[in-house]
Amino acid sequence: LDDPSMLDYGTGSGVLAIAAKRLGASRVVGIDKDDEILECAEENASLNFGQDHGLEIVHGRAVTPGSRGLFLADGMSTTFDVTVANMLAPALVRLAPVIVSAVTEVGSKGAGGEDGGILALSGMRRDQVQDVKTAYA
Repeated sequence: LDDPSMLDYGTGSGVLAIAAKRLGASRVVGIDKDDEILECAEENASLNFGQDHGLEIVHGRAVTPGSRGLFLADGMSTTFDVTVANMLAPALVRLAPVIVSAVTEVGSKGAGGEDGGILALSGMRRDQVQDVKTAYA
């Protein structure tokens, strides 16, 4: 993908968002629900890129899922070329409708002109994989 947009849902320290920015993502959004964790992600982004780091670190309560896309603070419905979520299986299952709504839909062209978006999920144990697959089917 050329200049993809990327969402890191459950950003934690921000390491995946930071890596995406370093690899050339055009827009990077990290979402988490914990204020202290968001401060950590913001600090890590600043340590890597300076105060004007260009990553959007957002609290989950400022995000509203739509039928197709997430509504962020700018009020615009947004989907992403690449969406990642590294969290425990129960959270992945519970948040499946929200996370899926953020992925650029098949049949739509993403930033790189590719058809549809990429979704990468991690953080589950081997015995939880089927539950997560079912939630995202």
